[in-house]
Amino acid sequence: MSKPIVGIIMGSQSDLKVMEAASEILELLQIPFELMVVFATNLDPSDLADEAFLRRIHNKIFIEPVSPQGFDFIFQRVVTAKRLPSEPDTAEYFRTLCLRDGRRELRACYPLDICNILLSISQYEKTPVKMTRDEIGRAVNLYFAKSVGAVEQEWTRPA
Repeated sequence: MSKPIVGIIMGSQSDLKVMEAASEILELLQIPFELMVVFATNLDPSDLADEAFLRRIHNKIFIEPVSPQGFDFIFQRVVTAKRLPSEPDTAEYFRTLCLRDGRRELRACYPLDICNILLSISQYEKTPVKMTRDEIGRAVNLYFAKSVGAVEQEWTRPA
């Protein structure tokens, strides 16, 4: 095949079986592609592995935190795409929660991840999705889970 024009990115080698169908279709259509395993972490690489192992990972990409304005923009896009009800100050409140407990950086993944938690709660409890301060706080607490001894709020199962 010629130079790849499509990339199939996997989180681990175990994703290969899922991606084989995509690669078979691309081969059938004679579209050049390549498979790539991508490892992602928010931890310092030196805390994960020794220097010799890290040298074997040839490409390393650092993804910067986002600005408060960028974070709010991403949040609004996620809320709009998922058709979630929200108040005008929801993004600012959400951003404040994401920066508490010593967290100093806003990550672009937070809005989608936490909105998905709100949707999962709603589906599990068979209730409409709510973007109240309490529900947003609940989802943020689940996302930034702490050890049992460090939990600030006790979660109680809804009646």
